[in-house]
Amino acid sequence: MRLGIDVGSTTVKLVLTDENSNILYQKYERHMSNVFEKVKELMIDMEKEMGDIPIQPVITGSGGLSLAKLMEVQFEQEVITCSKAVETLIPATDVAIELGGEDAKITF
Repeated sequence: MRLGIDVGSTTVKLVLTDENSNILYQKYERHMSNVFEKVKELMIDMEKEMGDIPIQPVITGSGGLSLAKLMEVQFEQEVITCSKAVETLIPATDVAIELGGEDAKITF
């Protein structure tokens, strides 16, 4: 199972997918500037619902680098992650505009 954790300036998003990219679990909550505690809470909630399953986590987002280092988990820069998602999921897209809590990104 693959787990994506996006730590933004105001929210944390978790998405768990299977090997076919089917979404099995997802959560989207405000972290109120308490990122580590919110991620811990969401991970505990996911484990309660999904059980103790092996995962391959990746962290992204403007607030994710320090968490990735702390958890010793792969970090991927969010513009690269967004670009890969657009190329994979909607390949005919010419431009993607992503609006975050404190910034915006445009990918051509």
